[in-house]
Amino acid sequence: EIDHHFVGGVVTAAESNPFGRLVGDALVGLRSSTGRGLNPTEELTVTSAPHLSLHHHPDVVDAVLGWVSPTPA
Repeated sequence: EIDHHFVGGVVTAAESNPFGRLVGDALVGLRSSTGRGLNPTEELTVTSAPHLSLHHHPDVVDAVLGWVSPTPA
């Protein structure tokens, strides 16, 4: 089994904001970036986050570390 993890951002303060849902992170749309329709294992949407800020955003770093860290036995 392969896990699929997706991270997306929206430029608005709320994910539900219609403008944010439309433009996503100003480079990638929210539907594409979060794997919606693909049944991802995990997905994270970061608000108030343009595309170039996602790679070092604390929420993204924490999520990725959690996804790749081994689960204790």
